Order: sequence, then structure tokens, then C-alpha cells
Amino acid sequence: MDSLPALNSRVERIAVVGLGNVGRLIADMLVERGFDVREVDADESRVTGERASVMDVSDAAALEKVFADVDAVICCLPYYLTAGTATAAHSAGAHYLDLSEDVEASRTVRELARSSNTVFVPRCGLAPGFICIAGSALAAGLETAERNKLGQELKKHIVEQQWVIGTVGFYPVVRVIGNKMKNVPERYAWVTRARTPGAALPSTYYLEP
Repeated sequence: MDSLPALNSRVERIAVVGLGNVGRLIADMLVERGFDVREVDADESRVTGERASVMDVSDAAALEKVFADVDAVICCLPYYLTAGTATAAHSAGAHYLDLSEDVEASRTVRELARSSNTVFVPRCGLAPGFICIAGSALAAGLETAERNKLGQELKKHIVEQQWVIGTVGFYPVVRVIGNKMKNVPERYAWVTRARTPGAALPSTYYLEP
């Protein structure tokens, strides 16, 4: 394996692309910590600051021009826009992070990272992911007694406010499939943890002419 190139450890200027609920939170937290944040979104009502950019966030060439003036890019856009954003960051020579869990987009980011002198971190996620990093950082600033007290309070809230309506066994979930769609299982468990319908191998489905 080739040795990693020397990286510039100073990251001061950060572009946050996509100022929805999560993007807004990240941008505000970065500003509070003294970073120079460049907000980028297609909706003018979502961005603030003198250096905010309102543009077509699917235009990789336009994004590259913005990224040329920053040290790092945090992509908070929908998964289908992450590959283009990562490509723009790669061309601009900026560090890159995103929150998407899309497999194909992550593969694109991984390939870009192979030829990059900067850090590329896809699939940071929200929960688990960014929320765990943020929680860990906050907890690290607390004394042991404070952490224990906070943990007990969280446990109490979970026990008192969690409501479960039990069922006897699994309940049926109906899915309507067109007659021309073939190789789809007639029955399988619809379970989030099993990555349904991924566990049913949708890559083997096909349409009959």
C-alpha cells in the first residue's frame, strides 16, 4: 500500500452544501467554534452570511468554483447529489465529508479518494454517525459523576416515555407487485434491520417483456 501524502492539518474555511435541518445545525455549530463557513444551497431562504452561495447544487462545475476557496466540504444533500459534490471537491482539492449511506455514491467517493491528496469521508451518517460523534464530544467535557447522572436521567426518560403495543407474532404486510415483475419472493420478512427489501436480492428481479 502506498504511503499517504502529507496533509494540511489546518482546516479553517468550510463549505456546507445543503442547508436543511441537519445542514443548518452543522453550519451553526461550526460558526460557534470559529470556523469560516460558506453556506451553499439552491434555496435562497435557507442560507445566511455574506459569503453564502445560491446556486444549482447539481452543477458540479459551479460547485468546484466555490470549493476552490475552502479547505473542506460537508455535503448534506440528498444521496443522488453526493457523487457530483464529491467530484467537485476532488477537483478543487478540498477535504470532503458526507452523510449519505448510498452504496453507489460511496463507491464513487472511495474511487475519488484513491487519487486525492485530501481526506474523503463518506457515510458519516446521522444516527448512528454524526450524532454519536457530537454526543461523545459533549460527554468528554463532563466529569464522571455528571456523565453517570445524565445516563440515569436518560434511562428514566426511556423507561417512562416508551410505549409499546405488543402483537402475537408477525403481522402481514401487503405489497402489490406487477405481473411482469419476475423473481420476486412471494413471502419474506419486512424487517428494517434485515435491510428489506435488500435481503430479498432486488438485483435479481427482472421485467418480463
